[in-house]
Amino acid sequence: MINGIFAYIEPISTLVLAISNIILAIATIASGIIGLVLANVEPISTLVLAFATIALVYFSRLLYLETQKMRELQIQPVVSIYTSQNSKIVTYIELIIKNTGPGTAYNVIFQVNPDFYWGSKNSKNLLKDLPLIDKGLSTMSPDQQFQFLLIDLLEYTQSTVPGLDIIVTYQNEDGKKYNQTFSMDFVVYYNLLSFPDSDLHEISNSLKSIDENLSK
Repeated sequence: MINGIFAYIEPISTLVLAISNIILAIATIASGIIGLVLANVEPISTLVLAFATIALVYFSRLLYLETQKMRELQIQPVVSIYTSQNSKIVTYIELIIKNTGPGTAYNVIFQVNPDFYWGSKNSKNLLKDLPLIDKGLSTMSPDQQFQFLLIDLLEYTQSTVPGLDIIVTYQNEDGKKYNQTFSMDFVVYYNLLSFPDSDLHEISNSLKSIDENLSK
């Protein structure tokens, strides 16, 4: 009977041993895998941290640039120079200088090219000698405007009316410089008048004759 019991025990023990060896093998493999993973955790985490740092620097730079751009737009002066017909005397063309930007303009300097007689050409008053143009402005506030008679079309024809370029340079409060050239074309105003060019000079001569008679 005992021999019969041992006959059953031996195969069972062999099976248990085999299972134990399998479990041991699985444990060894698992241990190797875990060790391999743990060995690579530090390099992977370092790489992830490096990419995160680069991304943070990149987006911080973008935010800085956008903030700077927003600030510049908030303090940017825009000195505009243009002409307009007088509301009462349509042959009078006025020059308008205006800061249309949200910021104050500093050290505003004007240059005129070529020499240009303002008001009346007979007055021989050069535009470059006008104090505003000659001296410039230390500051020009937002919406600040200067407006004065520049030319009387009655004194010229379309073929003789001169052109004019005005160059303006200025700075914002941070010292950033701006430079722009404005070109004045007076010929376009002749096309807006309701009478032909020849009539303009008849009117001009008549006005001069009236002025001369009144002066006698």
